Amino acid sequence: LRAMATAQAPAAAPSPALLARRGRVDFHTHILPRSWPDFSRRYGYGGFVHIDHDQDHVQQPGNARLLRDAELVAEVFPNAWDVNARILDMDRAGVDVQVLCTIPEMFAYWAKADDAADLARILNNDMAEQIKRAPDRFVGLGTLPLQAPELAIAELQRCMTDLGFAGVVVGTHVNEWNLDAPELVAFWKAAEELGACVFVHPNSLEAGADEERYFLPKMVGMPAEICHSVTCFLTGGVLDKFPRLKVCFAHGAGTFPYVRGHLEHGLTFGRHNLHDAIETLAPGLYSGRFFCDSIVHSQEATEFLLKSMSEDMVVFGSDYPHPLGHGANRLPDGKLVSPDYKTVYSYLEASTLDKVMGTNALRLLTPIEQPAPAPPPAPSAEGVVEAEDGSATAAEESEAVPAAAADHTAPAADGA
Repeated sequence: LRAMATAQAPAAAPSPALLARRGRVDFHTHILPRSWPDFSRRYGYGGFVHIDHDQDHVQQPGNARLLRDAELVAEVFPNAWDVNARILDMDRAGVDVQVLCTIPEMFAYWAKADDAADLARILNNDMAEQIKRAPDRFVGLGTLPLQAPELAIAELQRCMTDLGFAGVVVGTHVNEWNLDAPELVAFWKAAEELGACVFVHPNSLEAGADEERYFLPKMVGMPAEICHSVTCFLTGGVLDKFPRLKVCFAHGAGTFPYVRGHLEHGLTFGRHNLHDAIETLAPGLYSGRFFCDSIVHSQEATEFLLKSMSEDMVVFGSDYPHPLGHGANRLPDGKLVSPDYKTVYSYLEASTLDKVMGTNALRLLTPIEQPAPAPPPAPSAEGVVEAEDGSATAAEESEAVPAAAADHTAPAADGA
């Protein structure tokens, strides 16, 4: 079974040309393998989610159950793993490209490091295989064993170079670490250097029975969790250390856009008087340095989000195929399907819709070109080189430098 985790499954790289045709891009969707090993048996301890296709226990024929040990997590429709079913739904909704990631229940940040790394490889390899079936319709974001940063960086590099993904999905926190934890600095550095897009998704959705009656963990707790994550990310100075990072927060950055004034006031006038923190929440930073998706579920909230976070930094997301998906409709058989999003966002200007459903995602998924190194100063006619401070230094004799090497410069990045 471990051969499943080590085998590579190259996928077509997400070229900017894929999105440049201004197709509609759904940035927030989830996908699962049709099957995977029973990780609890594989690793020798419980707590992992497995999939059960036994038709005697599902509410709708063809569905499958997700179980954590013996506890039901969710019942899922075939479009959770069936690429052909997804494409039919995409065509119905007018979506040209889906950006895929796993579900947070599969992150397994609590597991032993080597086991979590093995699990991530299995999920990432399967996603790569699914993308290969329709590489013009899907772009991948891998999952990582972030509780072990060195292993996470190795898998990040494999996702970007071997599997052709555009980036990775991570949780709002990793066990006791917030996103600004010192233990994660090396990961953020690697993500910036590799040009990886990092999609931050909530991963603390456990609830007691009373809370679950009203779906409160997801409807109320999740937006607050994302807000906490955004605030830690900003006040912790992650973007100050790595200004070229490409980060997107799920679900409209949670409650952050709406409580930002409260945060600024508290940080300015609270007893700690955190002047450094308030500087990182300045409008010039938060409205132009990170992205968020559009899943806020109402016209009023969407219009406020586009104004407060900038329409240039919001990407369309549906949460497909989950029941909290934006604009989802339920068919008589119980299946959730997405409507045509031109209808859902009919109140937006055409230019704004083009940004939210296309060009913003293109910017987020396209690797940022690293600045090219400055060329060496050219020798003067007298055989001296002018240094940056204007002083002259002796140039090496031309005979000591082969002609071919004299014109050697680093090739410009093509951004693909």
